[in-house]
Amino acid sequence: MSQSATSSLTPHAGHATDPDAAPNQPGVTLAALEFELLCTRGTATECFRVDTAHVRLGPGEVLVLIGPSGCGKSTILEVLGLILAPDVGSRCLWYTGPGAALDVIDQRLPRARGRRVRLRAQALGFVLQSGGLLPFLRVHENIALPRSLARQAPWDDSVDHLIDTLGIRRLLDRWPAQLSIGERQRVAVARAMAHDPALLLADEPTAALDPARAERVMRLMVELVRERGRMAVIVTHDSNLVERLRLRYLRARLAPDGRSAIFREEDAG
Repeated sequence: MSQSATSSLTPHAGHATDPDAAPNQPGVTLAALEFELLCTRGTATECFRVDTAHVRLGPGEVLVLIGPSGCGKSTILEVLGLILAPDVGSRCLWYTGPGAALDVIDQRLPRARGRRVRLRAQALGFVLQSGGLLPFLRVHENIALPRSLARQAPWDDSVDHLIDTLGIRRLLDRWPAQLSIGERQRVAVARAMAHDPALLLADEPTAALDPARAERVMRLMVELVRERGRMAVIVTHDSNLVERLRLRYLRARLAPDGRSAIFREEDAG
């Protein structure tokens, strides 16, 4: 890591510290993720309904959502990302150990909103189609940001390993505007995984890339998730890429009237 990047990530003497912060707090451990979702968007007269098969993921597993534009892939990510509330009867269970499960979308949970905010900061990583990097922060500051939100030290050996795996060390002092599209996406992956999230959610992360770069970025994401024993749900249109990587996936089947989609599991492997 460059000297200027390192110095900017070092707390200045005299700054107040959060007494509840845990500077080296590890990511939330997730033993398994299980969900079955139903979500209706729109109005009573103009609505679209999305539902999924029952799914269970374990450490190191990746699930891909495939389907045409507008079929509800991003809606599923928003529910899993604790941003959108699904319909009554949906379930999203986080297993933190044997027999220990929490339905994280249950609105009846005490202080449910606060719990979801903490889980988003500590246990979820997001990769957006556009990268979503903050233009007023340099690359190393973008990468360190989720670690700060998760109350972790701004940088450690795991982050160095991440940036070396993604091949972005030479970019650390640059601004997002100085990066190519492919570089921005690799930095976005680093930012999403820097705080070691239990669950990585990626919405069309390779859509703007040429086929060769798209496959490289997707392979890197999958390898990092498996290496760290985490889980990922990735949205893509590229079914050929999913088949080449032999990834597990749900494919959307649209109803004839175009007002609903059912995601059912298929196996590319």
